[in-house]
Amino acid sequence: MAQSTMVQSDFDDQLDDYFEGMMTVWSQCASRLGESSMDLRIGGKRVRLRFAGQNLMSFVRPLAHLIVASDSSGAENQSGNVTKPGGDLDDSVALEIRIGEGKSAQLRPPAASWMMDRKDLPPGSHEFESWRCERGKVKINHLPRSSSISLFNCDQRTACYWIDDPAEIPFYEIASPFRTILSWWADTIGAQIAHAAVVGKEGRGVLLVGRGGSGKSTTAMACVDAGLQYVSDDYVWLQMNPQPTAYCLYNSAKLHTKLLPEHFPDWQRQVALEVGPLAKSVFFLHESAPDLVTKHLAICGVLSPKITDRKQSVCLPTSRAEVLMGLGPSTLLPRRSGESNGFAFLAQWVRELPAYRLELGGIPTSPAALDAVLQNRAVHVD
Repeated sequence: MAQSTMVQSDFDDQLDDYFEGMMTVWSQCASRLGESSMDLRIGGKRVRLRFAGQNLMSFVRPLAHLIVASDSSGAENQSGNVTKPGGDLDDSVALEIRIGEGKSAQLRPPAASWMMDRKDLPPGSHEFESWRCERGKVKINHLPRSSSISLFNCDQRTACYWIDDPAEIPFYEIASPFRTILSWWADTIGAQIAHAAVVGKEGRGVLLVGRGGSGKSTTAMACVDAGLQYVSDDYVWLQMNPQPTAYCLYNSAKLHTKLLPEHFPDWQRQVALEVGPLAKSVFFLHESAPDLVTKHLAICGVLSPKITDRKQSVCLPTSRAEVLMGLGPSTLLPRRSGESNGFAFLAQWVRELPAYRLELGGIPTSPAALDAVLQNRAVHVD
């Protein structure tokens, strides 16, 4: 047992040293390319992004609705969000993320025994293969396919995102950047990034849960088309706060491109780019529909979409176990941490809320099916 503890302790020391080495490389990169920074407000907390150079500024686009600026009096300028020193919002920097790339600065990350180069990968290895360690103070995720590294030091509340070549940013980082880092940070402050869509109206929202292909994004965009408020179509920041509340994390939304001509013709002009092996269309709603992007909604129900042959979509009461199975695996399976409290957090959320199965019919009928839940007219049964 003592030997095992020593081995883990030695490895933790290696990670500490690697993190400090990465901070040094980032500083060298910033010295060569110049530095810019901006602050975001995520779940009521201030997050600072520090960029070495300009080539990764595209990461700001899905986060643009979260940008805040402070004047000397402490007043904060973010649409609908103003505070004064000593107010409700915590104005200290709760997380700092340093972002850098090696190609322009002609720099490489520190060498480490656990790192893999692309030439070390066996033929046919999976595109998303990664080396990840989440058990200690310093957490790391290395994606050799794109030569990208995410690091987070829990004690220092400092993180680093590094990629050798900006042209090889993984497609999923384009619409939802820094998700791994933000998930680690969320664990430390009692929040959770969940794989779910959130829409609503008049300050009340519903959480749509399920694995990819279940209809979350299509339903969310149908609701936006119908004028409902938007928080998420894929990943959302959850807090109890003290009631279950969903905060908008990314203003990006994705749809299968093949759906646009028939079901979303007006959105064809708003496609920002196509990403991934399925070439999904990406929209930045902060640009396309800014009045519908809302910072947060109080959640009044959890819905598990199911594609059916109905003509009209309908919400039916279901068990909390069903919606938890839709929420838990797709949120937590990508994580390998033995320290995450994610399942307990999600289970508590589900216990607090009514559960429904959203049986999907025609795409335009989905918003009306949600109305009974949003208006608190639906009945829940265990």
